[in-house]
Amino acid sequence: MYQTLILLGIVVLLAGLVGGGLKAFGVEIPVLDPKRVGGVLLAGAALLAAGILLRPAGAPAVSLVTTDPVGQVSAPSCPVNVTIDGSLTASGGQGALTVALHVSWDDGTSSVSPPVTVQVNGAGTYSFSDVWLFSYRPGGHAGDFEWEVVSPISDGSTPQPFSVPC
Repeated sequence: MYQTLILLGIVVLLAGLVGGGLKAFGVEIPVLDPKRVGGVLLAGAALLAAGILLRPAGAPAVSLVTTDPVGQVSAPSCPVNVTIDGSLTASGGQGALTVALHVSWDDGTSSVSPPVTVQVNGAGTYSFSDVWLFSYRPGGHAGDFEWEVVSPISDGSTPQPFSVPC
């Protein structure tokens, strides 16, 4: 839709500049009375501006993904919920990004959280979080958390170590 408005705006602007007498897309713009040229130029400019304003913004450009430090969690007993916060900094663009929390456990296994959608609307920092439930385990839990953008691009943060001694 926006492409049509932009193209039509250009054609109408050209018609105004040359004083009419143009044929485009099966439509003829007759030779214009000099008094009407200004109105045609304004109409062409309005169509062009509407097309540009309706044009979708580019995809978000992510410049930084962070995972807030968790460190050692103190809990009187397990199970315990631990909130892992993260953020991404976008340098521009607009659209939805999908992030997921990756956990690398000290025993060599890994887990991934359900995806979280982050709506980016221009440059800025966007925060998100996830809550993990840690159950009782002899020796506790330990590893690294890392937030990653998984769609439509791929980018990750620096892993942050954690431990839950329960």
